[in-house]
Amino acid sequence: MIEVPDFVPKQELHIQANESNTNVQSDTDDSHDVEFNKYANSLTLPSSESVPLLHPVAFDKDYDYYMHFVTACPNLHALNYNIPTDELHRSRAIARKIIPAITTTSALVTGLICLEFYKLVGIAQHMTKIKSYNNGFVNLAISFKMMSDLTPPAKTGSCRK
Repeated sequence: MIEVPDFVPKQELHIQANESNTNVQSDTDDSHDVEFNKYANSLTLPSSESVPLLHPVAFDKDYDYYMHFVTACPNLHALNYNIPTDELHRSRAIARKIIPAITTTSALVTGLICLEFYKLVGIAQHMTKIKSYNNGFVNLAISFKMMSDLTPPAKTGSCRK
């Protein structure tokens, strides 16, 4: 059993309770940037010898090793949403028909996610605006692609005044 120590707030930290109280310490974005840069500079880049080379693997719907994975992924998704799961043989029949669609769509969605991910890791968070991110919709059946701006979440007020 792990014992978690009781929370004890810092004594020297004061939080501004109202706008007239200007005698408070505040964490600035600069302190976070300095701490981030300290950790980022301590990381070392891997050498080309330590990075394994990736080799493509040919998918074979008749090989059970691959089909168990292809069956397990949608079944796990189905269990999350209380949808009936399918058996290996049903997944194999579906895989014969849609393997090209799966690979094309997966590659496309992965590429779009990576483009958005680069925005997260490549730009400091305090510089990123919601307009920098996009929402993507793709329908490969009719060759339709659409990127749209995200909308900020709805702002609600408190019932306290």
